[in-house]
Amino acid sequence: MQECRESHKLCNIPRSRKMPTRVITVDMNKQPRLLITNGLQEPYIALSYCWGPATDTFKLTHGTKDQLLAGVDEAKLAKTHQEAISFARGLGVRHIWIDTFCIIQGDAEDWAVESKLMSQVFGNAALTVVAARSADSRDGFPSANTDSSVSSVPIPLYPSSNDILYAGITRSKDVGPVSTRGWCFQEQKLSNRSVIFGSEQLVYSCRMWTVWEDGENRNGNAAPSFLLPGFSHWSAGLEINREATLKEWYLNLIHFSERKLSNPYDVFAAISSVAKLAQDILASRYLAGLWEGDIVRGLLWKPRCHVHRHKLFNRPATRPQPTFFALPPVVRAPTWSWASIEGPVLQLYNESDSKSFKKPGFVKARPGLGDRWSADEDCDADTLHVPFCELQLMGEVLRAKAIKIEVVSYLSNEKKWWKPYAKNKAREHGTLLACAEESESSQKKRQLDEKVVAIGIFDVPEEFCDKVWCLHMVEKEGLMLVKDGEQWKRVGWFLLERVSWFDNRDEVLVRLI
Repeated sequence: MQECRESHKLCNIPRSRKMPTRVITVDMNKQPRLLITNGLQEPYIALSYCWGPATDTFKLTHGTKDQLLAGVDEAKLAKTHQEAISFARGLGVRHIWIDTFCIIQGDAEDWAVESKLMSQVFGNAALTVVAARSADSRDGFPSANTDSSVSSVPIPLYPSSNDILYAGITRSKDVGPVSTRGWCFQEQKLSNRSVIFGSEQLVYSCRMWTVWEDGENRNGNAAPSFLLPGFSHWSAGLEINREATLKEWYLNLIHFSERKLSNPYDVFAAISSVAKLAQDILASRYLAGLWEGDIVRGLLWKPRCHVHRHKLFNRPATRPQPTFFALPPVVRAPTWSWASIEGPVLQLYNESDSKSFKKPGFVKARPGLGDRWSADEDCDADTLHVPFCELQLMGEVLRAKAIKIEVVSYLSNEKKWWKPYAKNKAREHGTLLACAEESESSQKKRQLDEKVVAIGIFDVPEEFCDKVWCLHMVEKEGLMLVKDGEQWKRVGWFLLERVSWFDNRDEVLVRLI
C-alpha cells in the first residue's frame, strides 16, 4: 500500500477529498460511533461484503440512530463488521464506511440519496476492504479456506545467505461469494485500491497491479478508463474515448449481468454510479440501461447462453424471480432492456462492428421522435427504478411464423452467413421462421431453404410463440416482437436468412415497451 501511494499516479487521483455523509469512527479503546461528516476531510476505509440472509443484525435505523451516535457495544455487531473495524484500527485509520450503519435502513428516501453516491464513497476511500470469502456478515472473514494441516516447506535459496523460499501447495485465486453479488461489482470498479480477503489467500489490488499472498503479481490495465478519477475532464467529446468508453461499458455489463441481487429491483441502482461516470464521456441519455446514442447496438443484446457453449454460460435466461424483498410479479425493466431478464447477457462490441454501424444503410431503424428515441424523461443514470420506458422508432416490421422443423436439419444442408452462431447455440435454441404473409399452399411447394426467412431465438424459451413480428434493426439482424395493444414487446432476436425479405417494405412507427 505504501509503494502504491508513492509510485502509482493512477491510484492517487481522488475524485475529491469529500467524505461520505456518514462514517463510523473507530478510535482505539473506544466504542465505534456514528459520525455525521459535515465537510470533514479525513482518510477512511470502505467495506465491501455480502450481507447474507439474516434480517436481524444490528443496523442504522431511525430507532438506533441515537445509540450509534453515542457509541455502540461491538458485541452487538455482526462478526464481519467487528473484524472490519479491527482491521481499520490496525491500519491506523480512524473512520470506516459500512453501508448497514451509514445508510438509514428502511428509509427509502435516504437510500435513494445515498445509493447514488457510491462513486464518491468508494472512489474517495483510502482503501476498500473486501470481505470476499464470506457469504454471510455473521461469519466474519479473515480465516482462509486452506488446509492448515499442510505446511509450507522451507528451502534455502543460497548456501551463503539466510534467504529462504517457502514452497507450498497451490492456492486458489478464487475471490469468493462477493464475486457473485451485484452491488459488489460496482464497489470493486469504483475503488482505487483494495485489500481482498479471497477464498484461500489475501490479495492487494489497485489500478496498476495485483499482488497475491502466495507471491504472484500482475500488472493491471493502465489504459485510460472512464472509471479513472478526472478522466471526463480531459477526454469528453473525443470520439476515440467515446468508443473506448462504450467498449468498456459493454464489457462491464457482461460481468455485471452474471451477478445476483437480493432485491431484483436494485438492478439499475447497483450499477448507476458506473453509468454516471460513463455518461460524463458519452454525453448521452441513459434509457433503462441502454445509451440513446448507441441505442441500435444496445437493443441487440443477447442472453449469453444463446451464443457461448462454455458451461459457465449455460445458466438459462429467466424473467426476474421474486425474493424476500420483491413479491411476484417482478417487472423491473421494459422488455427491450437487458435488465428485463435475469442471467448473463452478451453485448457484442468490436472494431469491425463499430465500422459497420457507421456504414450507410447498415442500420435499418431510426428514431421516431426527431433525434430522440423516447419521450420519457424519467429514464436516466440517476433513475434507480425503471419498470416502464417507451421507445418510439421507425422501422420495417414483418410477421413470421414458426416452422416445426429442428434447426439442425436446416443447418446441415449448406453453409450460412452466420455459421459462427450455428456452431454455438442456434442448434439448441433456434426456431426456423417463415413469412406469415405467404399462404400454406404456396409454402408447401417450396423447399425448406426457400421457406426459411430467419432464425429466431426467444430470450426466455418458455415464452415461445408460433407467431411473431420481426423488426429489422441492422443488415442481417433484428428483434422478435409481440403486440400488446398499440404497443410492442420484445420476446427475442433473429438472424436474417433471406436477405431480400424486407426489400421494398414501408416503415411503420413501433412503440416498444
